[in-house]
Amino acid sequence: MDRRTLTLKMLRGISYTAKIRLRQWLWICWSIRIKLLGVFFSFVIFLRAFSFLWFISLPPEEPSFLCSFGKGRLGNQMSSLATMYSFARKYGMQPIVTEEQYQQLEFYFESKEMGLSVLEKDLHQFHVNILGFKMSRIWWEVPWNSIDSVNNNFNYSEIANPEYHKGKALNIGHYPNEIRFYKDYLPEIKMKLRLKDRFVNMAEQKLRAELLKRNTVSSNVTWVGIHNRRGDYGQHLKSLYDLSLLSADYFKRAMTYFTSHFTNVIFVVVTDDMEWAQNSIDFPDMQVAFLGHNSVLEKDISNPLATGEDIGDDLALLAACNHTILSYGTFGQWAAFLAGGEVVISTTAAHTKEGRELMEGGFGWTGGEKRGEGKSWTWITGKNEEEDKTYGESQGNNLKIDSYYFILFLLLLVYRLT
Repeated sequence: MDRRTLTLKMLRGISYTAKIRLRQWLWICWSIRIKLLGVFFSFVIFLRAFSFLWFISLPPEEPSFLCSFGKGRLGNQMSSLATMYSFARKYGMQPIVTEEQYQQLEFYFESKEMGLSVLEKDLHQFHVNILGFKMSRIWWEVPWNSIDSVNNNFNYSEIANPEYHKGKALNIGHYPNEIRFYKDYLPEIKMKLRLKDRFVNMAEQKLRAELLKRNTVSSNVTWVGIHNRRGDYGQHLKSLYDLSLLSADYFKRAMTYFTSHFTNVIFVVVTDDMEWAQNSIDFPDMQVAFLGHNSVLEKDISNPLATGEDIGDDLALLAACNHTILSYGTFGQWAAFLAGGEVVISTTAAHTKEGRELMEGGFGWTGGEKRGEGKSWTWITGKNEEEDKTYGESQGNNLKIDSYYFILFLLLLVYRLT
């Protein structure tokens, strides 16, 4: 008897045993079905009664609360705050942050400028202390529809519904970044997100030291910040979007764009992989300064809202530049917003959640439009990056692949059980 025949017999034996066990469990459940239904309905009634007695409704005339309970890093928190601020400004609502979020934001930005309400402190009347734990009695609604399979990727069109503007507590998800809403309020938001003096002073010191090193004066220099997100982001790109980290060729082309439009350009590199940057984009015909921290605060799943001086220093350094070159992520996006000026970004970023949000906000491009035409954001590709295609085409292809594997899995399952 060959190995294939033996394997098939073993699989059929396992399948037969599983069928027998399944029938036994179904018979047991059917025989006590009345008791099971009684337990189920009792549990449902208990939950309804608990919800009615525990949760407190907000006064119907009060502006609705907005809160994101996400524990993303600094770029995510800045996007969440900007999204809530724009909703609040447009519809007269109240943005709120959690105490953890406030502690992170307050570490980097001037708290007086932000003027934030903190959930656990400013809404203490809606909380109860139980055994030292502060429990919320607010019922947070999530009325948003999911856009795709990416977690917490929502369509926020319901925010315009007047029903949600008063007497509600709205959870806007973990990673909101509604650029199309907050782009009109960016000047106000940038004033609220004023970096603390110690970060600004450190950035200025580094730039002055670089000028002395090159024996030049600041009035003749165009500073271009380069943010290159690498590290753990490669796995994130591959698993969610089937994309790769950007190549040196992309950065070469982006840097050439600025040297062809401006004189005496100095590129300031900030990255979580400085070794790669020094080995890959230190082009001899360019002025490149690796002024970012050699090692930066790594993502800690157990403490995602951790703070670090290096993060503040790097953000201030990029914000102090005249223009920006981006790779992926919201940290670089906010560095570009704070800096102002022109921005070069990779077309592959258009296939990510943040890229879609940039395009919806008017910072992107369409197939019939010349990139950079009348805009301060220019989208380019390196020779090793994929050719341009719309975000919808990219998502459609991923959906077809996912459907194919799902159908294949069902066919294999049917084969095993027969």
